[in-house]
Amino acid sequence: MKVLLAIFCAMMLLFAGGCAISLGGSVGPLSLLPIAAVVLNGFVLAAIFGWSKAAPVVFYILVALDAILAVGLSIALVSYGSSDPTIYPWGLLLIGAFVLKGVLTWLYVRSI
Repeated sequence: MKVLLAIFCAMMLLFAGGCAISLGGSVGPLSLLPIAAVVLNGFVLAAIFGWSKAAPVVFYILVALDAILAVGLSIALVSYGSSDPTIYPWGLLLIGAFVLKGVLTWLYVRSI
């Protein structure tokens, strides 16, 4: 469980870091979302490998963030999938990955 969660957190760290870099100097509440994802996933990775002791609230915020992203991707998949049904496999894969990451994060925080 820890290995799979570490892999998902590392992938999210890279993805959210790229999003934060691509947003660049834009300001607004949505520009803070990738930065928050980078910071929270970094805290989770540090806690998994024993580098630091993260508070459980960090894990619960990350679970909520993963749930928000899964719901947002579901809405986007429904709206864009009607015009281009070839995105369904990729969309479902991403939604499943965010749901699985959220569940693994929740199980990990319950076990510590």
